[in-house]
Amino acid sequence: MNILKRLLSLRIYPGYILIYFLGIKAGFKTGKYYEIPYDKNIDALFLKDFKEYFKNKNFEEKYLKLLANLDNDSKTLLSRIMKNIFIPLNGGDRFYDKIHTQEEKTGLMNLQREFYDKIVKISDNIYQYKQYLLPKYGFEPQTFYEKYENLFPVEKIKNKAILDVGGYIGDSALIFQEYTNDKVYAFEPVKENFDCLLQTIKLNNADKIVPVNIGLGDKEEVMSISLKGCSSTLEKANNAVDMSNNTEQVSLTTLDKYMETNRLDVGLIKVDIEGFEMSFLKGAEKTIKEQAPVLYLSIYHNASDFFEIKPYIESLGVYNSFKLYKPLSRSVRIDLALIAQKI
Repeated sequence: MNILKRLLSLRIYPGYILIYFLGIKAGFKTGKYYEIPYDKNIDALFLKDFKEYFKNKNFEEKYLKLLANLDNDSKTLLSRIMKNIFIPLNGGDRFYDKIHTQEEKTGLMNLQREFYDKIVKISDNIYQYKQYLLPKYGFEPQTFYEKYENLFPVEKIKNKAILDVGGYIGDSALIFQEYTNDKVYAFEPVKENFDCLLQTIKLNNADKIVPVNIGLGDKEEVMSISLKGCSSTLEKANNAVDMSNNTEQVSLTTLDKYMETNRLDVGLIKVDIEGFEMSFLKGAEKTIKEQAPVLYLSIYHNASDFFEIKPYIESLGVYNSFKLYKPLSRSVRIDLALIAQKI
């Protein structure tokens, strides 16, 4: 059986199946997207965290605060996300035909053909999608396929610095540099990721990306980070993901402290730091109040972030426009982001 597993492997994608046998690849279109079941493991811990959060006696109040002042598209998106969260929590089975519209099903099939199938492994140290090169597999559709299009006021940020907090291997920084004539500051505290970030800059001659080997939180300190690739997590983060036993000590500062010695005119801040977003915001209040940069914040790592980050930002009295964005994916919540702007 073990020998057979090494010789034969099966991969199921929306709309077709790939079979690998003795190094030969064969693809078969199924034409039946709905036959592929939703992978519950993708969201299992997140859903467990939500189930506990729903027990909060102030849950209705928190939901209404999240809903308030969103545009209509965001309210519709939030409604669909909540529906897809409640189905498994109430014991229902979930399949693609239940959690996606027909348009989304078609979109996922197109995404496979037009994006994932065009990623090429050049070597163990070089992966390519179109003109972009990465030192390891790290191409995400919202970054390289959708490219954050129409999410930001380009004219307002094109001559200002962009901060990529949770820079990982420099994937999103590659795209952000196309939106500004200034620099992109990529903050990444994990050594392995930071080394890859340096390689990404080199492979793409990306001289507008400034690598910063430090994390951003609510105070200056040294913390232990649980290493898990793009999901590496600071241990005190309230995070609905598995914690790895493999850890590393990393240095943190606050954005406000960093700005004291690096006086930047900031147009956009993207934050995806695996459940540590609220700590970042508390250490960035001065910068946010003084400069009102566009904020692109991940709110999908745990239930408290999902419901509480937006009200916290509103309490700062800076922004008057809020919208939710979620790229197409198999997950109920992965990559859901809050975008805050002052218009």
